Amino acid sequence: MNITVFGSKGRMGTLLSERAKQLGHCVYGIDKDQTADFSRPCDVVIDFSVPEALDDVLDYCTQKGCPLVYAVTGLNEKQKELLRQHSERLPTVYRQNFGEAFEAFKKCVVQTAELLPDWDCVIYEAHKKNKKDRPSGTALVIQSAIESKLHGMGINKKIKVLSARLGEMSGMHSVIFAKGSESVTMQYRTENSTAFASGALRCAVQLVQTANSNG
Repeated sequence: MNITVFGSKGRMGTLLSERAKQLGHCVYGIDKDQTADFSRPCDVVIDFSVPEALDDVLDYCTQKGCPLVYAVTGLNEKQKELLRQHSERLPTVYRQNFGEAFEAFKKCVVQTAELLPDWDCVIYEAHKKNKKDRPSGTALVIQSAIESKLHGMGINKKIKVLSARLGEMSGMHSVIFAKGSESVTMQYRTENSTAFASGALRCAVQLVQTANSNG
């Protein structure tokens, strides 16, 4: 499979490119201030760059007519809308977290919120000290999921997010429910960023397979 990776020289892009090559995929990397070579074959684009590169990424996908796996956090509302519009034209997957276990964690958290709707709840997230977005995209996804579930139950509650940036921590998200003398803490963490790179690559393979099967 021919994969174009935006941000291929960054930390996540490097991990992704190395993993893809190990699995026998052909990788073409595009980085900041580099002109894209549209003559190269491309089956799918994976973006681990920066929000500012979104226009270039969408233009590349449009010209190549290929699916997009978008793994950049920190988008503003206008950029999210551009990505949504693009997804109506070409297959697109946009997630804040590509970890394999994250969706299961989110479902467990939402179910707990449903069972304990009147309990206090707070999200605590910690990442490496140079991570730019705060709160993290993953924390915002968890917050939105809990608030949406409670809203559907007629409860309008704002879930607070506490953020820390420490050392070289890859990522830790805790959701704490408390009432009286009881508390429940649920935690999702990654020891390194390999899980995100592998998850994005797995998603890209599935996206291409689905696109090919649909003709």
